[in-house]
Parts: sequence; structure tokens; C-alpha cells
Amino acid sequence: MGRPWSVEDTQTLEDSWGTTSIKTIAKKLRRTETAINVRAVKLGLGAFLESGDYVSYNQIIRALNVNCSYKNTSWIEKRGLPIKYKTVQNNRFKIIKINDFWKWAEKNKAFINWSKVERNALGKEPKWVDEWRKASSKDKARFKTTKWTKYEDDLLKMLLSQKKYGHLEISKRLGRSTGAITKRISDLGIKQNPIKASHHAKWTEGKIKELTTLIDRGYSYNLLSEYFNVSSKSVRGIAYRLWGTENLDRILNKIKENENE
Repeated sequence: MGRPWSVEDTQTLEDSWGTTSIKTIAKKLRRTETAINVRAVKLGLGAFLESGDYVSYNQIIRALNVNCSYKNTSWIEKRGLPIKYKTVQNNRFKIIKINDFWKWAEKNKAFINWSKVERNALGKEPKWVDEWRKASSKDKARFKTTKWTKYEDDLLKMLLSQKKYGHLEISKRLGRSTGAITKRISDLGIKQNPIKASHHAKWTEGKIKELTTLIDRGYSYNLLSEYFNVSSKSVRGIAYRLWGTENLDRILNKIKENENE
């Protein structure tokens, strides 16, 4: 008779099923691959995304490449991630119906970095996902997120001391987002700030329509700033005037509501 399955071993198997090879699971649990397959059948796990319409909560977290330490609060409690529970042989698992997940994801797509999500990691994707993946990848490639160097700090101080560059110009020189520059100025305790724009962009009806389209396609404020050649603050300002919020998730929901009217 084989070694009995503990609750912990069963949980590990369920969480790993479909995202980790059977060989790796077997090695981790110190069991044969046959034992892993037999247990999976008894638990009703079946083939990943083929025998059922749900995945485990941990599989979602892993597929989205995020840290799950705070997701119970921020995703489930605050944003209503549609968690359900499945009980198999006295073991209770968090699961999500894949169709419910995609409905939730569309409402919260600005909250997820799609460039970190492997294509079709959660089965067939809605059409909008790839567009958002491209936008996230472009955002990541355009602006550095590495640790600031002494050279960059010195260049930032020099540009500020000349009192003739705004956020946008400094952003282009350093390859950093305007938000990152503002934070670095604060972290370094620099008194001098970038000069304010001498004029605000005129947001015509055509530009507003373009802005709406780009937000719906996944453009961040950094990319919108670059696209319209205005500061991120200017884009946030028009967003607030149009939709009463700077939160991209809420703006997206308002855009969808307007489309359905």
C-alpha cells in the first residue's frame, strides 16, 4: 500500500496541476508519476482547462505572474474576484470559473500587467487581451524601471538647475516616466522642480475621442503622455474633467457604460 495522502500533499497537487509538469510534481511530493496521475483522477482534476470550466485560484495567480501575498484583500474583497469553492474528498479548494474570470478581468484589465502573462496561459483569450499585452510591453520597453544610477541623479540635478525643462523633456532625456522623475526628485530632497508647461494642450473633440480609444486599448498615462506630447499631469487632468476620476479601471467602466447606452 502506498503512502497516505496528507491534506498538504493534496493541496500541493491541486495547486500545481496544469501549471507544473507531472514529473516535477512527483519529485516535489516524492511519489511516482503514476501515483500523481491516479490521485489527480480521484480528485477529478482532469486535463487542465479541458475537462472542466474552472481553474484553481493559485493557478490564476501563477498564470498572471503576480505576488499573491495581498491578493485576498485587493482582488477578492475589494475588486470582487469571483471565487467559488470545490470540495473533493473532504478537501476544499478555491476555484474560479474561467468565463467568470475573463468577465472580471475585462472590468479590471488596467489593474493587471498583461506583458507578464504568457499568451493563452489560461486557455483561449478574449480579443482585447493581446492588445493590452502589446501596450503593457511597449510601456515596459519605453521607460526604465531599474535602480537610479549616480549618473542619472547628476543629470537630473543638472537639468533641473537650468530651470528650462519641464517634466516631459526630462522624461525623454532620462528614459524615465514623469511619475518616476517626480518621485526621484522627492527622494533626493531636491528643491528645484521642472518648469510648468507654458500652455495646456487644446483637447479638441477629435483628441478626446483618440484619448478614449487609446485608454480602451491599454495605454498607460506614461504612453498617453508621450503620444500626445504633453505631461502626464495634463493627461490626468483632462481624464478627471471627462470622467471624474484618474483611475483607469473606473474610466474604462465608464467608457463601456457609455458604449452600452
